[in-house]
Amino acid sequence: MEPGGRRIRTARGALVVDAIRQAGVDMETPCDGRGRCYRCAIEASGALSPLSEIEEEARRLGLMGAGQRLACQVRSVGPTKIRVPEFALTGIAQIMADGTQIGHYSFEPNVRRVLLRLVPPSVSDDVADRERLERALADAGIRARCTLPILANLGQKLRGLQFHCAALLVGEEIIDIEAPDAAPVCGIAFDIGTTTVVAYLLDLLTGHELAVVSALNPQSRFGSDVISRITFAAEQSEGLRVLARTVRTLMNDLIKKACTKAKVGAQRIYEVSVVGNAAMQHLLLAIDPRSLALAPYVPTTTGSLNLRAASLGLNVHPNGGLFILPGLGGFVGADTMGVILATRFHVGQGAALAIDIGTNTEIVGREPDSGRLIALSTPAGPAFEGGRITSGCRGMIGAIQRVRLIDGKVGVETIGNANPVGICGSGLIDALAVMRQLGLLAASGRVLQGAEFLLVKEDRQQRKLGVTQKDVRELQLAKAAIATGIKMVLNEIGIAEKDLREILLAGAFGNFIDRANAQSIGLLPGIAIEKVRQVGNAAGQGAKLALVSKAARVEAEKVAREVRVLNLAQQAKFQDVFLESMAFN
Repeated sequence: MEPGGRRIRTARGALVVDAIRQAGVDMETPCDGRGRCYRCAIEASGALSPLSEIEEEARRLGLMGAGQRLACQVRSVGPTKIRVPEFALTGIAQIMADGTQIGHYSFEPNVRRVLLRLVPPSVSDDVADRERLERALADAGIRARCTLPILANLGQKLRGLQFHCAALLVGEEIIDIEAPDAAPVCGIAFDIGTTTVVAYLLDLLTGHELAVVSALNPQSRFGSDVISRITFAAEQSEGLRVLARTVRTLMNDLIKKACTKAKVGAQRIYEVSVVGNAAMQHLLLAIDPRSLALAPYVPTTTGSLNLRAASLGLNVHPNGGLFILPGLGGFVGADTMGVILATRFHVGQGAALAIDIGTNTEIVGREPDSGRLIALSTPAGPAFEGGRITSGCRGMIGAIQRVRLIDGKVGVETIGNANPVGICGSGLIDALAVMRQLGLLAASGRVLQGAEFLLVKEDRQQRKLGVTQKDVRELQLAKAAIATGIKMVLNEIGIAEKDLREILLAGAFGNFIDRANAQSIGLLPGIAIEKVRQVGNAAGQGAKLALVSKAARVEAEKVAREVRVLNLAQQAKFQDVFLESMAFN
């Protein structure tokens, strides 16, 4: 198998895509192996199963050349030789790690390191070691208690340090005793998205960011959206455990990379905070997510959770804590709470929207008079992240991220100015807008000239890169889902688009899109462009706030109780508004 010259043994009749993963090759399968995206075309020879109907159609459409097969369709029935082309490999993604943080919370981490000089025991002072330690902390105005792991060798540690020590506290629990010498005290915040995972390593003594690392969420190999992953968890005997183990393994990998980058030992991480949508949190914790996929779409829990990091197998301090921010209800999870906290959206003035665009898009509206918040989640699907799009790809090196009309000619810009390998979400938005400008796309979504709007005649793999009628329909559904959610929230808070004071766009997609082009195709309300602000990865900023401010945690709990969550599918005019929102205008 190429790349890498690997040799593997697999069961007769196994899907080639499974063999590729078994060999450790990370391959793009945006359509979840359903034969819809044709991104898994490989060069294959040897003992193979006959062409499937989907492969025959791909040949007819010119999407699969002679000597190529679709890895998700073909099976190996004997000795086989395969080569995965460069464009099908998972590339280095452009992931949004930065964010705009507005407002202020007091710096008061849940983790503290307290220096103590205890009076050693004597005949006249024979107080037990635990009580002696807790009393010294109480004298310093700190209420804390020892846990069993600390009691196991507390006496030995105190005497070895001659009762001059530093106590490490997470909340009101003493989790370690160590020498009083200067030492780092760290926490790590995770934003677990359907597509990407970002980790922020923080110094909890100063609040400074020490390192930021990120990666694509490897759960995507089992489903590109939350519903397909819930289905995998429900239908496969070990599906839920596999999904939980997959994301936890990635978290440990990111912890290791962040610590290496900052030159800090992982044992110096005393607390982990996490935000994510409801489905991602259920899958992380190995909580059965099936109730999320069935009406009335009720999660098992929405409240915040204080756990041991070790309970998830996270490689931090063995007694370190894990804090998961509260969700709001349904599919509106802690990532939305992170956005609200980081932008101080709940204390702003005037009618506004906060939109975190992704595979699962969350929309929060603020009423103009009362300031009350109303939220909903809408399943946009993976189209704007390149999923189920013929030439689609994630925001990776070589992805077409900009399409412009210059002097009547179409020009493209790729990430990293590299050779084009596909079209990512921001490029797809631009392409639709340019097609409308050129009169090549009707408001109904019908492509008016030719079968494809060609952006690149031939890439390095001899593939054409463009937007087909099928792609337009996929993008139309995603765009309509988001636009419908926006209209439903506006209707609920009782205002028209023109009365919006501002729109905050959060997340990677929201940060990289051309706002004017998004408005021109009807994805975003058509208010003055300066009122549409891109605030970066606000969800991740919210996770960081939870690490450095107990006040932010308290506020999150309060906001979670007050936000009203709408169920999109149960809205009376949902179907009518969705059909109306399909139009590109």
